[in-house]
Amino acid sequence: MNGDCETSQEIKKQPILNEALCETFVKITVKELLEIYREKDRKYNNQIKQEIKCISGWSQGDSDPQRSKLSNGHSQIYQHKPEFVWLQAYAINVSEDCDTFQISDTPNNKILPDPIDLTASVLIVNCKSAPGGIKESTKGNYCQVLGQVLGFDKAHGNLRVWAIKVADLTKLPNCEVLKSMWPNELIEVRTLENHII
Repeated sequence: MNGDCETSQEIKKQPILNEALCETFVKITVKELLEIYREKDRKYNNQIKQEIKCISGWSQGDSDPQRSKLSNGHSQIYQHKPEFVWLQAYAINVSEDCDTFQISDTPNNKILPDPIDLTASVLIVNCKSAPGGIKESTKGNYCQVLGQVLGFDKAHGNLRVWAIKVADLTKLPNCEVLKSMWPNELIEVRTLENHII
């Protein structure tokens, strides 16, 4: 009987992780993810400014129906933002406590013609609790992250993703194949998405 109780208690401890892993993860590059969230954030801020103008107009007795129209809420803006993401990228920084790390589509030492790409990175948090986790030696390695986007940390200016699962793919013998196949997988996913829509 004790074995059954222990097993049922184990099952009760893990439903959050199991539910999270059942989510549909959007395969996406770090750069694409940043662009989507930056654009949506910009649109959100512009919409807030417009609504403040409308409210200000109302308080001054403006009755222009065109100006008075408000959108159907902020949820439309975020409709196409992926919440659960599947990223494959390079670990460019690892925190001392190994709970967070920064990933980028390009390794830290690679010189690119476009300087914006050098700063395109996402902060992965909650690595100690996520299966796989990271180590100090993970820096520079090619990793896979399944996670939930938390949004921008306004204080530090980075996009944060809550790690659900982390894998250091550099340890695998077929890592170079996985790296080379990632762009093809993304193209295939986008093609399928376009045919479904």
